[in-house]
Amino acid sequence: MNIVVGYAFAVMPSMEIDAYQSCQEDGFSKRWRRLYISVGYGSESVVFCWTILLFPSLVGLHGWTNDDYDAILHFWRTIGYLLGIEDKFNLCHGSYNQVVTSCEKLLHKDYKPVVEKADPISVAMAKNVTEAISMVEPLYTWPALATYIYELVGLPCPVDMCIIDKFYYNLIHFMMTYLIKFHRVSTCVNKLTRWKINSVERKDLQLMEK
Repeated sequence: MNIVVGYAFAVMPSMEIDAYQSCQEDGFSKRWRRLYISVGYGSESVVFCWTILLFPSLVGLHGWTNDDYDAILHFWRTIGYLLGIEDKFNLCHGSYNQVVTSCEKLLHKDYKPVVEKADPISVAMAKNVTEAISMVEPLYTWPALATYIYELVGLPCPVDMCIIDKFYYNLIHFMMTYLIKFHRVSTCVNKLTRWKINSVERKDLQLMEK
């Protein structure tokens, strides 16, 4: 699922800038702060929720029960509450069907237009996020990841792929939609990813000590 999160977070600056500009005339009032925080939380919760709720099998989630979905929605609902988000602005407030409907609306009205007309800052951020992720998961090259995300939301991808990128893309798709279904595979992937993350953290500490 982290392949989706990397690119999805990259469009957040555009969404938050829109909220910033729409409230400038308020002189940075409490209303502006509430709206800005709400948009920030909404952007973050959308990243995690709409991929899980709308495209579970395409982001490696298989066999989830109703209790699993209720748990993840409760988690993000609580995060919003702790941040002081009013219920009417909390994406995860309401029943499962209500949250799914809200995610679908946000996907088509807000997220897709931003991805389709991504500004240079968002694109640069997406590339940097992808480069960071590729240090842990080499399969996630920028062209392969961008193509996967664009196709996920039903948009043509403007990024060209070379032969290696196409191979990585097909491998990602095969892993997310099929291989990860098997418990042993998912367990091995989780352990391997954790080992890689620990290795990166140790390397980071070594560089900081120099």
